[in-house]
Amino acid sequence: MTVDINTECSKPNQNKKLLVVGGRCSSENHMIEFLTKLVAADLKYTYTQGLYHSLSHKSDISFDVILVDISEGNGIDSRDLSILADTYHHCAIIAIDKTHNDETANSATRHGATKYLVHTTANKDQISILLEETYQQNLAARQLAESSRYDDLTGLANETALRLVLETSLEHVDFDQVSMTLLSISIDTGKQNASVDKKILSCLLPAISRRLEHNLRATDMVSRGKKSGFNILLRHLNAESDSAIVAEKLIETLQSPYNIDERIISISCNIGMALPSVRHCNGQQLIEDADNALTCAQKLGGNHFSYHTLRARPAESLNLRSRLNEALSQNQFRLVYQPQVDIKNNHVVAIEALLRWQLTPDNLLAPAQFMHHIEQSRHCTKVAHWVIDNVCQQISQWHFADQDKLPISINLSQKQFIDPSLVNTLENALLKYGTNPKQIRLEVNEITLRQNIKHSKETLQQLKQLGIQVSIDDFGTGARTLDTLHSFNVGQVKIDSSLIGSALDTPTSMEIVDSLIISCHQLGINIAAEAVETQDQLHYLQQKNCDSYQGYLFSKPVTANALPELLLFA
Repeated sequence: MTVDINTECSKPNQNKKLLVVGGRCSSENHMIEFLTKLVAADLKYTYTQGLYHSLSHKSDISFDVILVDISEGNGIDSRDLSILADTYHHCAIIAIDKTHNDETANSATRHGATKYLVHTTANKDQISILLEETYQQNLAARQLAESSRYDDLTGLANETALRLVLETSLEHVDFDQVSMTLLSISIDTGKQNASVDKKILSCLLPAISRRLEHNLRATDMVSRGKKSGFNILLRHLNAESDSAIVAEKLIETLQSPYNIDERIISISCNIGMALPSVRHCNGQQLIEDADNALTCAQKLGGNHFSYHTLRARPAESLNLRSRLNEALSQNQFRLVYQPQVDIKNNHVVAIEALLRWQLTPDNLLAPAQFMHHIEQSRHCTKVAHWVIDNVCQQISQWHFADQDKLPISINLSQKQFIDPSLVNTLENALLKYGTNPKQIRLEVNEITLRQNIKHSKETLQQLKQLGIQVSIDDFGTGARTLDTLHSFNVGQVKIDSSLIGSALDTPTSMEIVDSLIISCHQLGINIAAEAVETQDQLHYLQQKNCDSYQGYLFSKPVTANALPELLLFA
């Protein structure tokens, strides 16, 4: 008998739906023998192999009992069994084994199995009886749970059910690795919806719950929280930042208006998040920490999220993610400008626009403190569009010392460079402010260009047609640096600051800088040095005929208002 993955066998006299989950090898003789017994017992089943395929049935099939192969060597391991139990938490799970093993049986029970069966020693009738007993026990337990653990209005689990799940999950969590996060969500209908009555609210909350479930994974759990709030348990995360990505997505999703009884209702929300730590000996403590984080988020205003402050440094860092939308809407971003000067005569030949974030009146953040958060957020391209628009606007306002002839550099990350709307955004900004495209220079690094060479060449060609220049930033540290020069038609490269900083002390760095300058000049490419801070560095670059430089030796970045005076005395 041959068994194919995801095939179904059934007999008409059995109504129970069984899911059989095999291990890594679906052709094992012992599984074929087991499935043959199910067929002989007139039991309907769906067979699937491995965790991934078994989870794919979550949304379209409701099972009564799940039988999971945990046989040593080729069966489902404890972690995957736990995920199955969490995902199909309404189902009874029977762990099946080809040989009896007390340790394996105990482990299966700890990780969610209701029963343990050595199927090779059981006949079809014994298997059928065990399935019926397991099904009836689970049915009775579910009926009891339905009355005490679920919310009548939304059908979601209530806080009692959440606590039970949390306490089971906390027993298996690895506190050294992020694997789960609890979210506490508050809903605010706002002053404009002050007349929302109980009838409308009774329709709104189920609509919100359905929207939450639709935007989460099968392994996540949504439950009703306090008053009009919700809780979400995110399980099996790979990194702490994953929960921030989910929070951003949910805030954006929940803001879309709701049509309730022909009335449009808009809401705002806040999210508090708590990550498990050694202090969380029970689920209630984790819930309380998520609620405390929610209070902090609410103090920031609508549509923010916050982490529990027990993890002070990660919380402080990740909470910046929550404030990116505020930074854009309240114009908290700033641009400062650093001149690039001719190495021979010290005349300014270009200006680089650098982004800053005025988080508070006394706290101005540099890119190193927030750019990685922007990169990981949904606001990444919005920030690039903001910079492009503001640079073009600033150029239109500068009319001094031939300033209108100087190119202004804009740095783009990899995600911003591959944005399909980049070229259109630039074209619109140029038309909006009447900016000369020759005054715009985009800076991207080698890695960005080489990530997708075909796309990069197409984008560079489109930019060239607009008249926009491109410079390769942080140049000289890539594995195929010289190949990059031949592959891409750019007007300038900028030697990486780490090479400039170590050139005078490290022979290898000096050789690289020498080679870069010679290669660029042979190809007719202008070359600039970054982060020049000493006279010795400048003297060395002058000897090597580098074209231009920028750095604190000439000037630190200055505001748009301070730049005219700097250029006047350059």
